[in-house]
Amino acid sequence: MKLVLRSLVVLALAVVGLLLWLRPGDTDATAATSHNSPAALDSEPAPAAATTPVDGPPAADNASARVDASSRSETPSERAAPEARRTATLRVRALSKDTGAPLVGWEVAAFVLPRRERPLVEVVRGRRAAIGEGALTDDEGRAELEVEPGKAHQVSSYGSPGEFRKDVSVEVPALEPGAVLDVELRAASEPDRAFFGRVVDAQSRAPLAGASVVLERERGVDEGARQRVSTDSDGVFEFRFRSWSDRFARIDAAGHAWTVVALDTTHPTRAEALEIALDAAATLEVLVLDGARPVADAHVTLRTDSYRMKSSSGAQTFYLADDPRWSATSAADGMARVEELPPEVPLELSVRVGERSTTQAEPISLAPGEVRRIEVRLGAGAWIRGRVETSAGAPLADAEIWRVVAGMEQRHLFESYETAVETTRSDAAGRFEFRDVARGLWWVGVAPAKSGRTVGASSASAELAPIAELVKIQRDGETIEVVVRADAGLYLRGRVLDPTGAATRAAVMALAVEADLALFEGTSKDGEFSLGPLPAGAYRLTAMVRGAPDSAQTPDGAPSEELVAEAGASDLVLRLRPGATIPLRVFGPDGQPVAASVGIGQRGALYGFRMGGTVEGRHQFSGLAPGTYAVSASGADGLFAMRAGIRVSAGETAPEVELHLERGATLRVRYEGPRSAQSYGVYVNGDLVDIDGFERGAVGTLSAPAGNVEVRSMAQESETPEVLRLTLQPGEVREIVVGK
Repeated sequence: MKLVLRSLVVLALAVVGLLLWLRPGDTDATAATSHNSPAALDSEPAPAAATTPVDGPPAADNASARVDASSRSETPSERAAPEARRTATLRVRALSKDTGAPLVGWEVAAFVLPRRERPLVEVVRGRRAAIGEGALTDDEGRAELEVEPGKAHQVSSYGSPGEFRKDVSVEVPALEPGAVLDVELRAASEPDRAFFGRVVDAQSRAPLAGASVVLERERGVDEGARQRVSTDSDGVFEFRFRSWSDRFARIDAAGHAWTVVALDTTHPTRAEALEIALDAAATLEVLVLDGARPVADAHVTLRTDSYRMKSSSGAQTFYLADDPRWSATSAADGMARVEELPPEVPLELSVRVGERSTTQAEPISLAPGEVRRIEVRLGAGAWIRGRVETSAGAPLADAEIWRVVAGMEQRHLFESYETAVETTRSDAAGRFEFRDVARGLWWVGVAPAKSGRTVGASSASAELAPIAELVKIQRDGETIEVVVRADAGLYLRGRVLDPTGAATRAAVMALAVEADLALFEGTSKDGEFSLGPLPAGAYRLTAMVRGAPDSAQTPDGAPSEELVAEAGASDLVLRLRPGATIPLRVFGPDGQPVAASVGIGQRGALYGFRMGGTVEGRHQFSGLAPGTYAVSASGADGLFAMRAGIRVSAGETAPEVELHLERGATLRVRYEGPRSAQSYGVYVNGDLVDIDGFERGAVGTLSAPAGNVEVRSMAQESETPEVLRLTLQPGEVREIVVGK
């Protein structure tokens, strides 16, 4: 089901830009500015850099970072080899703020100021990194970073590799060539913040006493000691957490579906407790049959994507953990009862009996408290018979073929992160088959290369395009014929230049001219890209700004002009255009800077919308094409703000925009349309202020201001969009059904 979100992102951002998921970030508020560069001893402290977090503001003392003024500026003859004299060195040490113990194996990197969006860095093995690279701290918490002399930097640590944490940062001044500066980073290892919540029943709003609250660990994060508390008679709990690293708590209550809530610093007292509404859990009874005979000991499993289990509070965070599963085994009568299921989320059902298994293509969505009974018949499914061949009609033998639940009703290019429900291989004539396939939408095609895909000697190349055809199963027992045409060794290769003509990191998107195919990839640090292998045909290519690791590659640029090229073309050049910048700052109702999710949309652009999050209330959108924009911000508890009519020209930096949050509205959206998924946006006087993708039968949320708004489907240009006109009241939560 993660495929649906990726496909919807491509749809929604195909015209203007690419939504890049950025790692969380904070600029330390207490960073000192003492330094050892003789040329800058009398300079003023550098202003705090704007960064792009996704999970809230830093607390004033959530971490400390210090530049050691006692360090001396060593001469090149003392410290550096001749080839290194053009650089300076930062000697970094990461320590626990509470105990002083070294933080071992942490990623550290340095970024040229002013820093805009989260750059991407390559972390090298060892404790010393060249310009543009990151290093890992050793057993003493130490690492060394080469930096460009004459430029101020921000030194950041992201914690251990694979962890999702806010970074601990300090700004350091410009150094002379060959200078060496000691930098100390300290992070809290004990809880330093309080979070209060009030857990209630979503239907009755009655408090839920005795609910369990436990620190939730995400994928890639060590289990550690998990804090646990319970709600009191009023349903209230107090939870202590480390504001720079602990992101989520899981809430469980008997008879209710569990949820995950984002921890932030905006609910520090009982009076400011966040209300967390738990839905009554649902139950699915699955009768497993083989023909008319009940099947005992069948293993029934339902799963959903982890991000669906997060409550809507703290929208600027993204929860990523192991996908939750619920299971039961059928009794002698063939019945398996799966309980404690979350309502209003799509659930994928699979049944396994020994070596036999079946997976339902249509997700199941249950209502709060619902008990539903369904039948699953083994051996009654459809038969997919296929052939894989080249565009010229030559059969492809021994090619690995995947069958995957389709996320969109269109052809598709498989990617290595996807999971096949079933695999097979083509025979000498290129033939393959899948039996007992459940009703619904399926992608059937060539496995992606990184999965270990191989082809036999009859193929001219082992690099087949991982193209998948859409197969729609409407009746049990039917036979569907499918032909998969996969070309070998066709790529689109070239490089991306910034507005000055220098090679730069970027994201490159390719859209097939005559087919519903889209893909995007990042370039190397030298701006080179290689997209493929691809099916034959023409593609429209666009390059977009992406965070870069060093100052030689950081000029902001607006998306390049579109370039059309045939698959197999090389030496392509995409050049970013001079980009504009819109800085903004978000304030809460009390007038203080506040964490918020922020977005920007260009007037007249059909789909373009970019998102981010604030640090100390600040954010800036860079690399914008000339035009008129609207910016918006949504905070906790339904707060919202927007500003429209912001005009910028190429290369311009607009005056800082202030957004003051006030009571907005929340739309709970259920999509019941004919497609498996659809994107919807909220518009105010023609300006796009929020967007999301919704799967059929599932419920999601959109943020909106109070007043008159439109909710529109993000249809293709050739389609007429669905439009709902609404008048919303401050604080209102409106439930709507779209797609009918």
